Amino acid sequence: MLCNHAEAADNRLFISGGGIDQTMCPPAGPFGVHVGIGILISVPYTATNQAHRLEIRMVDEDQTFVQVTKPDGSMEDFFVAGDFNVGRPPGLPVGAAQNVPLAVNVGVGVPHPGLYHFEVSIDGNVETRLPMTIMAGPPQFGGGTGPSAIPPMPSR
Repeated sequence: MLCNHAEAADNRLFISGGGIDQTMCPPAGPFGVHVGIGILISVPYTATNQAHRLEIRMVDEDQTFVQVTKPDGSMEDFFVAGDFNVGRPPGLPVGAAQNVPLAVNVGVGVPHPGLYHFEVSIDGNVETRLPMTIMAGPPQFGGGTGPSAIPPMPSR
């Protein structure tokens, strides 16, 4: 789930502002998103005591990986990855799955407004695609319509 902020602690997933799927950026950029990704993985009984890999990539509407600027100025695909291994505690009934909460909070710039997806993969298989629409907002004052085009009230 996309949200404003996600945190995993004590085998629980904490979500703030869950269910977002769009954001508004200034009309001339920068175009980007600060988003939390809350993930609850159900690990089958037969997949416990094994190493697993979680990967998150961001793609645009053409399925092209979003590129981010590294500190040295070069570009690379936006990519978040981590490994996890779930043990099988004594007394776990045969066939019982175990939940693993994971949280990722990221900020990523994109070249233009549009529809993007965060692809969440486990062990190389895309498990879900979380859509995020990034829109360029109207000018702050003048020329637009709606509440953002209305100048603020003068203070007394």
